[in-house]
Amino acid sequence: MHALFQLLGQIADLPSPDPLDRFLFEQPLIPAVVATLVGFACFAALNRQGQVRKGVMMLGLFLAIGGAVFGVGSLVTTDRERIQTRTLALVDRTLEADRAGASELIASDLTVTTINGAGVGLNRDMFLATIARFDDLGITGSTRSIRGASVDGPNVGRVDCFVRVTGSGGLYGGGFTPSVWRFHWRKDSSGEWSLFLLECLSMFGREPGGDTLNWARRLSG
Repeated sequence: MHALFQLLGQIADLPSPDPLDRFLFEQPLIPAVVATLVGFACFAALNRQGQVRKGVMMLGLFLAIGGAVFGVGSLVTTDRERIQTRTLALVDRTLEADRAGASELIASDLTVTTINGAGVGLNRDMFLATIARFDDLGITGSTRSIRGASVDGPNVGRVDCFVRVTGSGGLYGGGFTPSVWRFHWRKDSSGEWSLFLLECLSMFGREPGGDTLNWARRLSG
C-alpha cells in the first residue's frame, strides 16, 4: 500500500469545492453547530451582565440561524454531491455485474482509458460487456471511497474514486486489487449526469501500463 500512496502523491488532486457551497449545502451541520455554540456563548456572557432578556433573544436568533442553515443545506443537493453519488452507484453496479443499471449512468460516447494513455481503451459497448462478465472474476468483497470531486463548469465534473476488490479464484486468483479511477461526468439538457470518460489513475499501486485494460478487453470479447 505504501507504493500506492507514493503514486497518489504524484497525481494532482482535484480542485477543492467553494467553501460557501461546501459548508452551506454539503456539510450544513458544521455551521449550524457553530451558530448554536455562538448563541449559547452570547447568552452566557449577557446573563453574567444581568441582561437575561437580551441573552435569550440572542440565543433564539442564533438558534434560528443555525436551524435555517441546516434546513436549507439538507434540502439542496449540489452538482458535486450528485456526481459523487453517481460515481459510487456506477462502481457498485459494475461490481454487481448489473449491466442494465450501469448503462443508465453511461454516455453513448464513453471512452475508458488510462491517465497516461498507455495501452488500449474501451468504448461503451465493450465496457458494458465487461460489466456483464464481472460475475466471472471471483469477487468476494470490495470497498470504495471518494478521494476528491470537482465541478469544472456548468456541465462537467470529475470524481476520483479508490476501489479495492478482494477475490478468490477467477481473474484475481485470490488476494486483493487496489486501483484508483477518475470519472468524468457531463450534464445533458435534461439535467442528468452521464459518464463520458473513465481513466485509470493507478493499478496495484503502480502507474497504469500498456496491459492495464487488457483483462477488460478479454472479458468484453
